[in-house]
Amino acid sequence: MKSLKINAIAVAATAAIGTLTLTATTTSFAQNAIWLPAPGSGSLALSYASAKSDRFYVGDSLMALPFGTIKQNTTTLSGIYSVVDGVAIDAKLGFARRTSGISSDSASDDTRLGVTWRFLDEYENRGAPTVAVRAGAIFKGDYETKRPDSIGDGGSGFEASVLVGKYVTSSLGLRGELGFRNRNKGIPNQTYLAIGADYRITPALVGSLGYTASRKSGGLDIGGPGFSPDKFQQVAEKRGVFNVGVGYAVTQRVGLNLNYGKVTSGRNTKKDDVLALGVSFDL
Repeated sequence: MKSLKINAIAVAATAAIGTLTLTATTTSFAQNAIWLPAPGSGSLALSYASAKSDRFYVGDSLMALPFGTIKQNTTTLSGIYSVVDGVAIDAKLGFARRTSGISSDSASDDTRLGVTWRFLDEYENRGAPTVAVRAGAIFKGDYETKRPDSIGDGGSGFEASVLVGKYVTSSLGLRGELGFRNRNKGIPNQTYLAIGADYRITPALVGSLGYTASRKSGGLDIGGPGFSPDKFQQVAEKRGVFNVGVGYAVTQRVGLNLNYGKVTSGRNTKKDDVLALGVSFDL
């Protein structure tokens, strides 16, 4: 099998679809990589994201935050490396600073480690999409928990997903991911669906659009029966997130990206706007 090497276009596309991912309680831009690097190669990405919210879904009702605006800045380092043909490992770690009208916190974000196995390759099977599965571990950061403005959900656990992608033309790629997360500390199980499209505008410029819908099971609502302030991380949650991005290949090994994400619907979650900048390096 001939894996596509990470070149200028691949770096730009990776940047555009969001190598950067924020914490579970802010806007998540990205799905995981479906198009893997060639064996023995990989990439690193460094991103800085700024999230701001002055409204919150209490149950299904959107309300102004009583303690002012929540702001969170997150710096994330992520990487992916192809061990053998069709198998890659990935890692993501970060540091976040959060401020609001009631408190502030600076701490490490959740760390994620994963492995992806691509078992169907569109370049070897004419007419078929590329299909892969990913499994990963989540390790809780050292931020404060049990508060409405926490940096993350506050639990460790695992995640698993199925990824599908296909370049329908030489310039247009479509992708999707269906996943599941299980974490401790009473956090409800989470399912998510991410879909997106990437379009090569010029040989070095790629634009992207995407939408992610996620849901945490359970019946506990903020302010509802059985709720107390120490159960913020245990509430049921829904989030719909729209994102748009652009990636530019500066050289064959370096790409820049700009992404914007917005929560468009939700339940028991912040209504975030997130702007993120990043740079990626082909190894």
